[in-house]
Amino acid sequence: MDSSLMRSWAGMAIMSVFLLCALSAFACASQKAFIEGSVTDTATGKPFMNVSLDVFVASDPSNPYATVRTDERGRYNISVDDGNYEIYVRVGATNPRQSVYVHAGEIQQLNFKISMKSISEEQLSSNWMFWVQVGIAALIIGIIAVDQLFFKRKRVLSDLAAERGRLEAELKKGEEGGQDDLGKLRKDRSQLEYMINLTRTKYHQRSINEESFREIIRDYQEKLIEVEARIAALEAEKKDVVK
Repeated sequence: MDSSLMRSWAGMAIMSVFLLCALSAFACASQKAFIEGSVTDTATGKPFMNVSLDVFVASDPSNPYATVRTDERGRYNISVDDGNYEIYVRVGATNPRQSVYVHAGEIQQLNFKISMKSISEEQLSSNWMFWVQVGIAALIIGIIAVDQLFFKRKRVLSDLAAERGRLEAELKKGEEGGQDDLGKLRKDRSQLEYMINLTRTKYHQRSINEESFREIIRDYQEKLIEVEARIAALEAEKKDVVK
């Protein structure tokens, strides 16, 4: 009887130990770890407020495990699972980084000391490079614009030269033709068109300014309209006579 009771008590003790071990292991497995610390200036000790810290699992550096921000004292804290982590401080161009391994239930201190001077120099360097790039882009755009304007002016002058050759041929033909009123008016028209062409050529060659160009063109065009009207009237009279 006593022997049986002792065996029963022994079994219960073993079972209790087993359950306690299992519960302890479960508690440890479900328990979080903590990483906390501060971000301060190396020279002055002043805190970096509202700075972002990205926490990555060491085995997965592409996706942040979590992101936290420092408070007004430059402090941060975050709960994580047991494991190895990489923490980046998003300040300046270098993004300072530290590695840390934490066990479940552990509180790990991880402080960052950053030089504000180096950050300012990085930003200055970054701004300098930005303005250099802007300057290069502006220079390229300027070269393209000048090139386009040059070739556009060259094309305009070429078209004016071709038109001038046609008008010169018409003037020569008019001199060889009859000297009736209609022939004289047509010659006058060709002469006015020729003078307009010459004025435009001088303007595109920068020989005359825009104000003078507009005045001269306006005078020639008024005369040309008058001559065109007289030509149209004479041609209409001729048609009536033929009928």
